Amino acid sequence: MDKYLFIALTLGLTAYGQLIVKARALQHSTMLSGRKIDYLFAMYTDIAVLSAMAAALFASVCWTLALEKAGLTFAYPFMALSFVIVPVAARLLLGEPISGIQIAGMGFILAGVALTALGAST
Repeated sequence: MDKYLFIALTLGLTAYGQLIVKARALQHSTMLSGRKIDYLFAMYTDIAVLSAMAAALFASVCWTLALEKAGLTFAYPFMALSFVIVPVAARLLLGEPISGIQIAGMGFILAGVALTALGAST
């Protein structure tokens, strides 16, 4: 059970980081037009962006703990779920569009993860 918890935490923290960085990038890019150095300074001193970086660090800790409990051939395919979780969350939270072909691709990802997880557990 621990392996699933650590994999889920890795995915959740990774998605959180991506969404926060994008949300703050949207905010700072509209406030700061012009010099990239000003934009980068604003991003890397933003507490939310710093929390996203901390989430990435904690995600790597969770991933290490997941690999202690599960084989790489079992755990690694679950990381593909980030290609489903992040776009869906970006749609819901940031209003980003998702095309039909992207939805089909996400369906293939879900099927692939399910098949590889079943294959690795037998």
